[in-house]
Amino acid sequence: MMKKIFGIFSFCLVYFAFLLAAIKLFLRNWQSGLLFTLWIIFSSIIIFIMCCSKCTAKAKCSHVLPGLIGKIRPCKSAKKYGIKEFTAILIGFGSITGVSQLILFDNPILTIIFWSQIVTGGLFIILKICPTCENKCCPISEKLKKDGSDTQISSIK
Repeated sequence: MMKKIFGIFSFCLVYFAFLLAAIKLFLRNWQSGLLFTLWIIFSSIIIFIMCCSKCTAKAKCSHVLPGLIGKIRPCKSAKKYGIKEFTAILIGFGSITGVSQLILFDNPILTIIFWSQIVTGGLFIILKICPTCENKCCPISEKLKKDGSDTQISSIK
């Protein structure tokens, strides 16, 4: 249960950071705000479909929503994530983060809030979710398990 709470919380932290940028953009120009919000949704769905459909543990997804979206596509072969998956993450997440940064750049307080949420969400994912994840295709969770990091937080399983 704690694993799902950490998963949902980290997911929400990251997306609330993006929402912060979208709201600021909506206040400037509603058409641009709508376009950016649609880009967030589109990029996220692409990432979920590319990566989550390959996940061998999507039925037990701690983030919940990506696992549900990942179930839309039939499970791909259980091979390690490759260049297509990493490119989808890099372009999708990178473009959303980059555009958010451009939107928030002129306000240091919002920029600090944005990066605090992104970093905190990322740390929750790396420290609390990845080591307990059962995805055999993900090099991050496999690396953390080999390093023994899963024994430090095995109480959240």
